[in-house]
Amino acid sequence: MAVRVYSCDSSDVQALKALLSYDPYLDPKLIPSSSEKDDKALAKMDEGEKKKYYEEQANVKENIRMLKEDPMMNIIFARQDYVLKDGISLGLDRNKSYLYLKADDSFFGLAEKKLKENVKSAERVEEDTERKIIESIDSEREAAEQGLGSIFG
Repeated sequence: MAVRVYSCDSSDVQALKALLSYDPYLDPKLIPSSSEKDDKALAKMDEGEKKKYYEEQANVKENIRMLKEDPMMNIIFARQDYVLKDGISLGLDRNKSYLYLKADDSFFGLAEKKLKENVKSAERVEEDTERKIIESIDSEREAAEQGLGSIFG
């Protein structure tokens, strides 16, 4: 797993948060929650209801097929290990937010493209800043684990 850190202007934080939380496989506009009907429920439907039900099922299957085939749609930040921090909490630029992103190396190629398309000010931080942020987040996580360890001892 690789770790990279990106920055963005505070004005772009909402766009970044939307990108980080979005999973197309959970989007009800693309894949509506379908309730599988059992044979008894289908038998009670009239022909119009059955037709509508089968059309909806076919639409869901088609959307899933299209999602699986689209490499950019499968760049899903919500499924990665990430932390978003304000610059001021890291002792850095107060007008920036920083994204710590830990993922497989193969994720980053298209992920950087998608990030820059959706968050205009997004850019990878310089190596020394990246190292400082990684150390800060790793030490926070270690402290949290030690705290939980002392609770459950």
